[in-house]
Amino acid sequence: MSTSNPVKENYIYHDSKLRELNSEINNVRKKFQTYRDPVLKRKLNKLNKQIKKLDQKIETDAFTNELLNVNATDGTVWKFVTPFKKKPKRIPSLNGPDVLLTLT
Repeated sequence: MSTSNPVKENYIYHDSKLRELNSEINNVRKKFQTYRDPVLKRKLNKLNKQIKKLDQKIETDAFTNELLNVNATDGTVWKFVTPFKKKPKRIPSLNGPDVLLTLT
């Protein structure tokens, strides 16, 4: 019997720098909510901006890597393009004459 758990297939990898920034922002947010210091607010905003930039970079790199790995001969192009071809489903409004839902 093994003591370690195997990594699941759908495990989402989080960059170590991103984890570090998230823990730091949690500490700064807690301090800011306690003391309401403008310096802490500036630091909080700066960390938020860094996290957004890093997250965007990670997503862009992953998408670029996926695009580079697409191969026309083995069908991966179709798997990649299919979600973009689907039309979004129309969600009807809750108010109007064609509404089946009656609110009481």
